[in-house]
Parts: sequence; C-alpha cells; structure tokens
Amino acid sequence: MNVDLDRKSSSTLAARTRLLRAGTALPLLLAAWPALAEPIVENSSSDISVEADSASGIPVAIDLATDGGSITVSVDTVTATADAGARNNVVDLRTTDGAIGASLGSITATGEGALLGLSAESSSGDIDVHVAEITMDGAITSGVQAHSQGGDVTVQGDAVLLRGTGGDPDNGFYPEGLLASSDEGAATVIGGTVDVRGLYGSAAIAVAGTDAKVVVETARAASDGVVAVAAHGFGSALVEAGSVVLTGNGTGAEAISAGGIATAQIGSVSSAGGAVCASGADGVSVTAGAVADARSGVDA
Repeated sequence: MNVDLDRKSSSTLAARTRLLRAGTALPLLLAAWPALAEPIVENSSSDISVEADSASGIPVAIDLATDGGSITVSVDTVTATADAGARNNVVDLRTTDGAIGASLGSITATGEGALLGLSAESSSGDIDVHVAEITMDGAITSGVQAHSQGGDVTVQGDAVLLRGTGGDPDNGFYPEGLLASSDEGAATVIGGTVDVRGLYGSAAIAVAGTDAKVVVETARAASDGVVAVAAHGFGSALVEAGSVVLTGNGTGAEAISAGGIATAQIGSVSSAGGAVCASGADGVSVTAGAVADARSGVDA
C-alpha cells in the first residue's frame, strides 16, 4: 500500500515541532540553587547537570543551554505564571549535539499567557523527558514538545491537564499535550491521562524518521480538525490507547507508516468525526473496541 506522508494531516503534524521563542534571557545563576524557588538558568559549552527541589519563573523557570555537551535535569516542583500577551517556555532545554535527560515531578502554570510547559531540542542527541504531572492555565497551553534531528526521542507524561482553549497555528504554536518528533530517529510518547482543550491541539503525537509509537491510557482533545492520538513514521507506526475522546470534528486515533506496518489498538473511541485511521506500506493491523458518536468508524 502506498502512503504519502506529505498529505495535509501529516504535514500539519510535522509543522508542530517548533515553538516561536519570545522574551529575554534571565540572569545566570552562579551559586547553588537556593531553597526558595527561583529560576534556574545556565548557558555552557560543556555538560550541564541540575538537581533541585523547585524552580519558579515569570514565566521561565528553567533555561538550560549548551553548545558542547549534554543536559541532565531533575526538579521536583516547577511553577510559572504569565500575564496576558506573554509567550514563552516554562522549561527550555537546548543542546547542539548532546543528549537531554529530564525528570520533573510537576509543572504548574497559572495566568493568562501562552505557555509551553517543556521544550527540549537537540541537533543529534537522544532526548528522554518524563514529567509526572502537568497542570496549565492560560490563553494557550501546551505540555511537552521535544525534537531531535538525529536522535531518538521519548516523552512521558503521567497526568496532563491543559486548560487553555486557544491556539496560534499561523505562528506555529499548537497546544499539544505530549509531542515527540525526530527527523532521523525513533519517536515515542507514553501517557497516562492527557486532557487537551486548546484550538488544534492533540493529546499525544509521535512523528519519526524511523519508528513512531504512542501508548496512552486516556486521551482527550476538543478541537475540530485534529487527530487526538497519532503516530506517523517512516518505519513502523503504533498507537495503543485505552480510551480516546474527541469532542471536535477530527479523527480519534491515527497510525500512518510509510515504510512498515501500521498498528492501532484502541479500547474505546468517542469522536465527532472519524474514529480510527490506519495506513501502512507493509500492512495494517487494527483492533478497536466500542466506537461511539463517530461519523465514520475504522478506515484502514
């Protein structure tokens, strides 16, 4: 079966791997991280390693960048707030050629701004991000977006709630819940409950140069024109979900493979549009339980 990953839905997903940066750099903290929550900022030409109880910012709470090493960060509690009109990343991790490893207990954002909870970017290194809990309020809210050109990317979020109802597709800001993308490597998303309410926002997306995989317990999205859960890969593509709920007119779950097998295993789907779509160059395997309110069922 021939598959064109350049079709509209796929190009739209691929375009969501960038977020416009805004704001100015915060002062470099040279001392050990204090007990009171403050921003953690470090720019280096070697490895960066941070371990702290908490970090807080208006809105940037953690900003780590290196042009010659890896980034490892572990923080229990991250908080941020943003006024209306502000746009930035609460946690921003950037390296040119190293790996990124991040373990955060929680990210909580308040206010009326446009915020991405965690952004991770590497040119060639692997990325592994785990955030146990993400709760964000604001005009536009996105959870985790991680991208590597050459490395494998894994994003995990146990409980994700994004209450912002807006979106800015004209400027490339899509309020995704969990997004993992790699131009040449594999991309994996692992989620517990992911609830996204923003315009053109998906709950969980993996876009990969090789294998793409999304495994989520419960995924909820609200906008028209979106796929709630999607895996697009040039190798295999796998979507596993216990429950998918899409109140907008889009597609509940989608697995697209340009060079392998596309597999979708869905416990239940409720969608105002399509339920499940799967397409694979080497075949398709679809298992779906209860399908409710969908205009179309399984398209494979």
